[in-house]
Amino acid sequence: MTNHEQEFQFVVDSCCDLNDDMKNPYPTYAVPFSISFTDKSFTDDGTMDLNQFIQEMKDHSEPPQSACPAPGLFAEQFRRAKNTFAITITSHLSGAYNSALLAKEMVEQESPEKKIHIFDSLSASTGQVLIYLKLKEFLQQGMDWHTIIEKTEHFISKEMNTFFVLEDLSNLIKNGRMSKLAGHFASLLAIKPLMYAEDGQISLKEKIRGSKRAIDRMITVIGETCSNISERILVIAHCNNEERANYIKTEAEKRYNFQQIHIIKTGGLSTLYANDGGIIISY
Repeated sequence: MTNHEQEFQFVVDSCCDLNDDMKNPYPTYAVPFSISFTDKSFTDDGTMDLNQFIQEMKDHSEPPQSACPAPGLFAEQFRRAKNTFAITITSHLSGAYNSALLAKEMVEQESPEKKIHIFDSLSASTGQVLIYLKLKEFLQQGMDWHTIIEKTEHFISKEMNTFFVLEDLSNLIKNGRMSKLAGHFASLLAIKPLMYAEDGQISLKEKIRGSKRAIDRMITVIGETCSNISERILVIAHCNNEERANYIKTEAEKRYNFQQIHIIKTGGLSTLYANDGGIIISY
């Protein structure tokens, strides 16, 4: 190792909405997406004015376009450490996972002694944060590299759940994930779709009338989909909706015995998906 090389590190893309206090004790680096409208662009590096970005989304009839980090940006971070775990947004929504894989090949060819593993989160935002916290837990338990990978990949594909409720459906309509007619009727009837991540893709679980009912149903679904809650961590992300995030936390504490509950704010890319008022949970 060089003098500046870390023994161990995490690399994430900027859809992983980590709080600063979550990042200790391991060095953690975020590789930014870029997000653009026809006349304006943003770099999702933690400095975005999210209120301005939300307003831009409302003002533009076309949805913003996101571009995943180039392999060189991932490679730059991978070179910093002897051992790297990387976590990307689901490969079904973005090319970030493939970009990170290319970077891994580049760096391992340069330095065959380095160990790099890329986790496709099959999720986003809270799901990536949850995987990060699980990896930290396994590391602190002293597990070896291969056991950590095996246990984490199993957790991602077989155990982890991600659900979300959106207040504003306009981005789904603009992105073609919901027809304008369906979106119009959903708005008229105050229908809120309860959605979830299924094998890394967005699926509809239920259509529910009213935001409060949709959130309450999401809280109930936790108990229906998870049997070992005392071993689980709940991560709640919100886009300009701290009151509702706190409500979910309070209700979850009353009804379940999670090991930990974290509330986080959405960053730029997660805000693009969740839109103003959106809530995402993973456990």
